[in-house]
Amino acid sequence: MSYTIYTLPGCTRCKILKQCMGEQGLVYTEKDTQAEGKEEFQKFYGQNRKSIFRGSVGIEFPILASPEGIWQGLPKTLAQILFGKKLNGFVSLGTLHKEWVDGLHISGGDPAYADEFLQLLHYIKANNMQLQIDTDGRHPEILHRVFVDNLASVLIFNAQDATSPDIRKSLELVVKFPVYKIHTIVSPEITPAEVSEIARMIGEITGNIKTPYFLFADAKDETPNLLSHRSAARRHLVLADIANDSATV
Repeated sequence: MSYTIYTLPGCTRCKILKQCMGEQGLVYTEKDTQAEGKEEFQKFYGQNRKSIFRGSVGIEFPILASPEGIWQGLPKTLAQILFGKKLNGFVSLGTLHKEWVDGLHISGGDPAYADEFLQLLHYIKANNMQLQIDTDGRHPEILHRVFVDNLASVLIFNAQDATSPDIRKSLELVVKFPVYKIHTIVSPEITPAEVSEIARMIGEITGNIKTPYFLFADAKDETPNLLSHRSAARRHLVLADIANDSATV
Protein backbone atom coordinates (compact mmCIF):
# COMPACT_ATOMS: atom_id res chain seq x y z
CA MET A 1 0.00 0.00 0.00
CA SER A 2 1.25 3.50 -0.82
CA TYR A 3 1.16 6.17 1.87
CA THR A 4 1.57 9.93 1.75
CA ILE A 5 2.28 11.95 4.90
CA TYR A 6 1.50 15.66 4.87
CA THR A 7 3.69 17.43 7.43
CA LEU A 8 4.71 20.80 8.84
CA PRO A 9 8.30 21.92 9.51
CA GLY A 10 9.29 21.25 13.13
CA CYS A 11 6.19 19.14 13.78
CA THR A 12 7.01 16.71 16.62
CA ARG A 13 3.90 14.63 15.95
CA CYS A 14 4.90 14.28 12.31
CA LYS A 15 8.34 13.02 13.38
CA ILE A 16 6.75 10.43 15.67
CA LEU A 17 4.53 9.12 12.87
CA LYS A 18 7.47 8.91 10.45
CA GLN A 19 9.51 7.09 13.09
CA CYS A 20 6.68 4.59 13.61
CA MET A 21 6.31 3.95 9.90
CA GLY A 22 10.04 3.37 9.61
CA GLU A 23 9.91 0.87 12.47
CA GLN A 24 7.08 -0.95 10.70
CA GLY A 25 9.03 -1.04 7.46
CA LEU A 26 6.41 1.00 5.62
CA VAL A 27 7.30 3.08 2.59
CA TYR A 28 5.83 6.55 2.38
CA THR A 29 6.16 9.84 0.55
CA GLU A 30 6.45 12.96 2.68
CA LYS A 31 4.97 16.25 1.53
CA ASP A 32 6.10 19.33 3.47
CA THR A 33 3.04 21.57 3.27
CA GLN A 34 5.16 24.71 3.71
CA ALA A 35 7.74 23.82 1.06
CA GLU A 36 7.78 21.58 -2.00
CA GLY A 37 4.47 19.96 -1.06
CA LYS A 38 2.52 23.18 -0.59
CA GLU A 39 0.70 23.24 -3.93
CA GLU A 40 -0.01 19.53 -3.85
CA PHE A 41 -1.48 19.79 -0.34
CA GLN A 42 -3.68 22.71 -1.35
CA LYS A 43 -5.06 20.56 -4.16
CA PHE A 44 -5.43 17.56 -1.83
CA TYR A 45 -7.21 19.68 0.78
CA GLY A 46 -9.55 21.15 -1.80
CA GLN A 47 -10.53 17.66 -2.95
CA ASN A 48 -10.93 16.26 0.58
CA ARG A 49 -12.15 19.25 2.57
CA LYS A 50 -14.93 17.26 4.25
CA SER A 51 -12.46 14.67 5.55
CA ILE A 52 -9.94 17.12 7.02
CA PHE A 53 -10.66 19.06 10.20
CA ARG A 54 -9.62 22.69 10.36
CA GLY A 55 -9.89 24.23 13.82
CA SER A 56 -9.44 27.72 15.19
CA VAL A 57 -5.64 27.39 15.04
CA GLY A 58 -5.54 25.74 11.63
CA ILE A 59 -5.21 22.20 10.31
CA GLU A 60 -3.94 19.46 12.63
CA PHE A 61 -0.91 17.53 11.36
CA PRO A 62 0.23 14.94 10.51
CA ILE A 63 -2.23 13.81 7.87
CA LEU A 64 -1.83 10.29 6.52
CA ALA A 65 -3.38 9.38 3.17
CA SER A 66 -3.64 6.14 1.24
CA PRO A 67 -6.07 4.65 -1.30
CA GLU A 68 -7.97 3.25 1.71
CA GLY A 69 -8.59 6.53 3.50
CA ILE A 70 -7.40 9.68 5.25
CA TRP A 71 -6.36 9.87 8.91
CA GLN A 72 -5.51 13.05 10.79
CA GLY A 73 -3.70 13.75 14.05
CA LEU A 74 -1.23 11.63 15.99
CA PRO A 75 -3.59 9.12 17.73
CA LYS A 76 -5.55 8.26 14.59
CA THR A 77 -2.54 8.00 12.29
CA LEU A 78 -0.55 5.84 14.70
CA ALA A 79 -3.57 3.65 15.42
CA GLN A 80 -4.07 3.07 11.70
CA ILE A 81 -0.42 2.22 11.07
CA LEU A 82 -0.09 -0.10 14.06
CA PHE A 83 -3.50 -1.76 14.31
CA GLY A 84 -5.71 -0.83 11.38
CA LYS A 85 -9.38 -0.59 12.34
CA LYS A 86 -9.00 -2.34 15.71
CA LEU A 87 -8.82 0.92 17.65
CA ASN A 88 -11.86 2.57 16.08
CA GLY A 89 -13.68 4.29 18.93
CA PHE A 90 -10.62 4.39 21.16
CA VAL A 91 -9.07 7.30 19.25
CA SER A 92 -10.25 10.49 17.63
CA LEU A 93 -8.81 13.78 16.44
CA GLY A 94 -7.68 15.66 19.54
CA THR A 95 -7.70 19.38 20.28
CA LEU A 96 -4.56 19.78 22.41
CA HIS A 97 -1.21 20.95 21.08
CA LYS A 98 2.54 21.00 21.75
CA GLU A 99 3.48 18.06 24.01
CA TRP A 100 -0.13 17.21 24.95
CA VAL A 101 -2.14 14.51 23.19
CA ASP A 102 -5.85 13.86 23.69
CA GLY A 103 -8.49 12.10 21.61
CA LEU A 104 -7.88 8.93 23.67
CA HIS A 105 -11.10 7.29 24.88
CA ILE A 106 -11.08 4.34 27.28
CA SER A 107 -14.83 3.77 26.90
CA GLY A 108 -15.14 4.24 23.16
CA GLY A 109 -13.66 1.10 21.65
CA ASP A 110 -14.00 -2.66 21.69
CA PRO A 111 -12.50 -3.98 24.97
CA ALA A 112 -11.31 -7.05 23.06
CA TYR A 113 -8.56 -4.74 21.75
CA ALA A 114 -7.56 -3.31 25.12
CA ASP A 115 -4.03 -4.68 24.74
CA GLU A 116 -3.59 -2.84 21.45
CA PHE A 117 -4.98 0.38 22.95
CA LEU A 118 -2.52 0.17 25.85
CA GLN A 119 0.33 -0.45 23.40
CA LEU A 120 -0.63 2.73 21.55
CA LEU A 121 -0.66 4.74 24.79
CA HIS A 122 2.73 3.38 25.78
CA TYR A 123 4.15 4.23 22.36
CA ILE A 124 2.94 7.83 22.48
CA LYS A 125 4.15 8.37 26.04
CA ALA A 126 7.53 6.82 25.26
CA ASN A 127 7.97 9.62 22.73
CA ASN A 128 7.82 12.24 25.50
CA MET A 129 4.21 13.24 25.01
CA GLN A 130 1.74 13.94 27.82
CA LEU A 131 -1.55 12.05 27.60
CA GLN A 132 -4.99 13.37 28.47
CA ILE A 133 -7.22 10.30 28.54
CA ASP A 134 -10.98 10.28 29.04
CA THR A 135 -13.60 7.78 30.20
CA ASP A 136 -17.34 7.73 30.81
CA GLY A 137 -16.98 4.87 33.28
CA ARG A 138 -17.35 1.91 30.95
CA HIS A 139 -14.52 -0.64 30.86
CA PRO A 140 -13.09 -0.01 34.36
CA GLU A 141 -10.68 -2.88 33.77
CA ILE A 142 -8.96 -0.83 31.04
CA LEU A 143 -8.94 2.23 33.28
CA HIS A 144 -7.24 0.16 35.98
CA ARG A 145 -4.46 -0.81 33.55
CA VAL A 146 -4.01 2.84 32.55
CA PHE A 147 -3.65 3.71 36.24
CA VAL A 148 -1.22 0.89 37.05
CA ASP A 149 0.96 1.75 34.05
CA ASN A 150 0.90 5.48 34.92
CA LEU A 151 -0.12 6.45 31.40
CA ALA A 152 -2.42 9.43 31.98
CA SER A 153 -1.01 12.84 32.84
CA VAL A 154 -4.62 14.01 33.12
CA LEU A 155 -7.70 11.79 33.43
CA ILE A 156 -11.08 13.20 32.37
CA PHE A 157 -14.21 11.52 33.75
CA ASN A 158 -17.49 12.25 31.98
CA ALA A 159 -20.08 11.15 34.55
CA GLN A 160 -23.40 10.46 32.84
CA ASP A 161 -25.03 8.02 35.24
CA ALA A 162 -25.01 7.20 38.95
CA THR A 163 -26.58 3.75 38.81
CA SER A 164 -24.07 1.58 36.96
CA PRO A 165 -21.65 -0.47 39.12
CA ASP A 166 -18.98 0.01 36.42
CA ILE A 167 -19.28 3.78 36.68
CA ARG A 168 -18.89 3.72 40.46
CA LYS A 169 -15.91 1.37 40.12
CA SER A 170 -14.32 3.69 37.55
CA LEU A 171 -14.86 6.77 39.69
CA GLU A 172 -13.15 5.04 42.60
CA LEU A 173 -10.15 4.62 40.29
CA VAL A 174 -10.34 8.13 38.82
CA VAL A 175 -9.78 9.81 42.18
CA LYS A 176 -6.49 7.91 42.55
CA PHE A 177 -4.97 9.61 39.52
CA PRO A 178 -2.59 12.50 40.31
CA VAL A 179 -4.64 14.89 38.14
CA TYR A 180 -8.28 14.29 37.26
CA LYS A 181 -11.29 16.34 36.20
CA ILE A 182 -14.94 15.36 36.54
CA HIS A 183 -17.79 16.74 34.48
CA THR A 184 -21.17 15.85 33.03
CA ILE A 185 -22.34 16.70 29.54
CA VAL A 186 -25.95 17.68 30.07
CA SER A 187 -28.13 16.66 27.15
CA PRO A 188 -31.79 17.74 27.08
CA GLU A 189 -32.70 14.26 28.37
CA ILE A 190 -30.69 14.57 31.61
CA THR A 191 -32.79 15.96 34.44
CA PRO A 192 -31.65 18.01 37.44
CA ALA A 193 -32.55 15.03 39.64
CA GLU A 194 -30.15 12.82 37.69
CA VAL A 195 -27.39 15.42 38.00
CA SER A 196 -28.07 15.57 41.73
CA GLU A 197 -27.57 11.81 42.01
CA ILE A 198 -24.33 12.00 40.02
CA ALA A 199 -23.05 14.78 42.29
CA ARG A 200 -24.05 12.77 45.36
CA MET A 201 -22.11 9.76 44.05
CA ILE A 202 -19.04 11.92 43.39
CA GLY A 203 -19.21 13.41 46.88
CA GLU A 204 -19.56 9.99 48.49
CA ILE A 205 -16.63 8.46 46.62
CA THR A 206 -14.28 11.44 46.92
CA GLY A 207 -15.33 12.17 50.49
CA ASN A 208 -15.11 15.87 49.68
CA ILE A 209 -18.07 18.19 49.07
CA LYS A 210 -15.62 20.68 47.54
CA THR A 211 -14.61 18.35 44.70
CA PRO A 212 -14.65 20.46 41.50
CA TYR A 213 -17.46 19.38 39.18
CA PHE A 214 -18.50 21.05 35.94
CA LEU A 215 -21.60 20.88 33.80
CA PHE A 216 -21.22 21.21 30.05
CA ALA A 217 -24.10 21.96 27.74
CA ASP A 218 -24.46 19.40 24.99
CA ALA A 219 -23.30 21.05 21.76
CA LYS A 220 -26.45 19.74 20.09
CA ASP A 221 -28.65 21.65 22.54
CA GLU A 222 -29.39 25.01 20.91
CA THR A 223 -30.99 26.60 24.00
CA PRO A 224 -29.23 25.16 27.06
CA ASN A 225 -30.29 26.29 30.52
CA LEU A 226 -28.32 24.53 33.21
CA LEU A 227 -29.12 26.71 36.21
CA SER A 228 -31.49 24.15 37.74
CA HIS A 229 -28.96 21.38 37.11
CA ARG A 230 -26.26 23.42 38.87
CA SER A 231 -28.52 24.05 41.85
CA ALA A 232 -29.25 20.33 42.06
CA ALA A 233 -25.54 19.46 41.92
CA ARG A 234 -24.68 21.98 44.63
CA ARG A 235 -26.77 20.08 47.14
CA HIS A 236 -23.88 17.62 47.26
CA LEU A 237 -20.90 19.45 45.70
CA VAL A 238 -20.77 23.09 46.76
CA LEU A 239 -18.32 24.12 44.01
CA ALA A 240 -20.34 22.61 41.14
CA ASP A 241 -20.56 25.06 38.28
CA ILE A 242 -21.46 25.52 34.64
CA ALA A 243 -18.56 25.37 32.18
CA ASN A 244 -18.14 28.24 29.76
CA ASP A 245 -18.33 26.21 26.56
CA SER A 246 -20.26 23.30 25.11
CA ALA A 247 -18.94 19.79 24.83
CA THR A 248 -19.25 17.02 22.27
CA VAL A 249 -17.27 14.25 24.00
